[in-house]
Amino acid sequence: MFLKNVLVIVFIVLFVGCNHVNREEDVEGGSYKIPSDKIADDVGQKLGAKSGEEIFKNCSGCHGENAKESALGLSEVIGYWEVVSIVQALEEYKNSTRDQYGMGSLMTGQVKGLSSDDIKNVANYIYSLQP
Repeated sequence: MFLKNVLVIVFIVLFVGCNHVNREEDVEGGSYKIPSDKIADDVGQKLGAKSGEEIFKNCSGCHGENAKESALGLSEVIGYWEVVSIVQALEEYKNSTRDQYGMGSLMTGQVKGLSSDDIKNVANYIYSLQP
């Protein structure tokens, strides 16, 4: 019975739960999404969402033109973050559940009016600034 359970678990891990994808194959074949890459190009434009570049103009005063500066000398440099991390941080600031480096109130005010699509767009834009 023990061996049967182990074999079932091995099967599930190897064939069902295996999500590893080779980055080069993804880029060449274009058939898979790479989790760390952009979510999509400026989603929701037809629904009134703003472009990531337009939104980032409000951010560049603190984070720098290429998102490579520490905001007010306090925050991490966001220009090297993955899209998912940027979206998560912005959503948490929007919901007033994040207060990194004492920036919670300031950031909440900055992102409160952004839609989910706006947040994805600015996260994609920030990610696109990486070298």
